[in-house]
Amino acid sequence: PTEIGSLENLQYLDLNNNEITGTIPTEIGSLGNLQGLFLNNNQITGNIPTEMGSLENLEDLSLYDTGLFGFIPSSFANLTSLRDFEMRLTSLTGSFPVGFCALFRTGLLERIRYVSSSGADAIVLDYDQCINAIIAYNAD
Repeated sequence: PTEIGSLENLQYLDLNNNEITGTIPTEIGSLGNLQGLFLNNNQITGNIPTEMGSLENLEDLSLYDTGLFGFIPSSFANLTSLRDFEMRLTSLTGSFPVGFCALFRTGLLERIRYVSSSGADAIVLDYDQCINAIIAYNAD
């Protein structure tokens, strides 16, 4: 729901395995104190909102096994606290934005888990791997 944007002091939101449908509300970008967002195993669809790039304190983002599609927003380059990004079993495609890959150079971003264009589970652990990675449509 759009009212989620009013939870300004929220630090962790774990909605795993709740059979949630619909899209991620753009208002989620208003949660400036959010450190962990876990939306695994839900029927969430649509694109990742570019407003999520405003979550500068976000450390852990898990979108595993959702119906999300499209590309990783270039605004993800602003997620300067991100350490772990899980996005296997989604319908996201393309490549990671260069600015987002640069987060590996800060020393904070530790890994991205996704499915590669070969269809295999993959883990990106550094800038060069990130730049060369191609995300495949990987929903089961």
